[in-house]
Amino acid sequence: MKRFRCVWLVLSGMLCLRAVAQPTIPFATQVIDAQNSGDCKALGDIDLDGKADPIVGGSSLSWYESGAGFAKRMIRFHPLHKEFTTDCQAVDLDGDSDIDIVIGDGAGTNNILWYDNPLRNSPHGVTGDPRIGGDWVVHAIGTHGATVHDIEVADLDNDGVKEVVTSGHGFTHVWKRSGSGWIDSDLSSQAGQGVFLGDVDRDGMVDVATPTGWIRNPGDIVSGTWQKFAVSQAVTGDECLLADLDGDGRLDLITCDAHNRSAFDWFQQPAIATSAAWTRRVIDNAMGSHHLEAADFNRDGRMDILAGLELSEIAVYLNPGGSPPTFFKQTIGGTGHNARRGDINGDGFQDILACDYIGHPPVRVYINQSVMACYANCDGSTGQSLLTAGDFMCFLNSFVAGEGYANCDESATVPVLNAMDFQCFLGKFVAGCS
Repeated sequence: MKRFRCVWLVLSGMLCLRAVAQPTIPFATQVIDAQNSGDCKALGDIDLDGKADPIVGGSSLSWYESGAGFAKRMIRFHPLHKEFTTDCQAVDLDGDSDIDIVIGDGAGTNNILWYDNPLRNSPHGVTGDPRIGGDWVVHAIGTHGATVHDIEVADLDNDGVKEVVTSGHGFTHVWKRSGSGWIDSDLSSQAGQGVFLGDVDRDGMVDVATPTGWIRNPGDIVSGTWQKFAVSQAVTGDECLLADLDGDGRLDLITCDAHNRSAFDWFQQPAIATSAAWTRRVIDNAMGSHHLEAADFNRDGRMDILAGLELSEIAVYLNPGGSPPTFFKQTIGGTGHNARRGDINGDGFQDILACDYIGHPPVRVYINQSVMACYANCDGSTGQSLLTAGDFMCFLNSFVAGEGYANCDESATVPVLNAMDFQCFLGKFVAGCS
């Protein structure tokens, strides 16, 4: 039997450290741009080929075509205002089934922008090729009030249209589309730095998490009253994440500092989400990350955490299960500001995109080298033909059940399972298992 020891921290919770080596994930490091860097990173399948493409925004905005040796495709050589900072999301914002980019630009007027991917429903007179920068059309969403620090996107009122949430430097806004413009619901009095989105109280509405608690969605996101519920021990940090770390069906809150090594904690949600008594547990006493991400990196059915500390390191905290789960740190690399995860090579495993902020190249990808059966062979059959109609039924069942496997496009925005996953699975099925 493997032995382990637990260190009890009376004031800060429990930190459990295994005394034996744990299996790590093999990653292959590749520099895809030795000269570029930028605050904003995202992964999204820009050309709908079944592979997530890296996106980097800083002094310019570009994407790298994963299916073409990471060929650099410039969207904009210069920012519309000052510089692209400090977060972005790759998401289908306009509902036309291709991936757009939502991003901040400077601290002035109309500094929240979205770039419309021309692949589907391209404007009249353009070719509709996302590799051509001039085909991308930029739209203004609104004015944040300062430099945008965090951007999240989800359908908050279940009307089939996605909203944008921006936060940072004392401001938090919910932006709802209205005709050709956007309506602002100001939550700055309840939040002002890091945000994340998820259905905390399991009422079918997406709520807004902050590093100190969560704000309940009122349904009417413009005229309704957003109510904040504090998490009593969550008093430090300016970044947050929601993920079900213990597999109980409830979203837990993860917090850390964006730019410095300090307490990196998770708070286990109680039976009643509105209670302040969330149990604090320590992940790491000295880690920070501008943008935390949760994903199952080793495909063991448990949520792991990706953290990237600027000018320092990228690490995956592996979740081996248990009640409560503990975490094992695997350092992946040394440049980590706003690291993002996604399936870059289309093999069904989570890879990593990372570079540091403006002036600190290069741009790297870390390709997960784990081995698994063909992703499209959902039903695990071994006969001929290997891929059959049973795989489509298997995928459909996984999608209906809300299983992580069904998130083929590896989207992070809520809801994570959407029509793009069907498009992604179809692409992998057609590509076969070679």
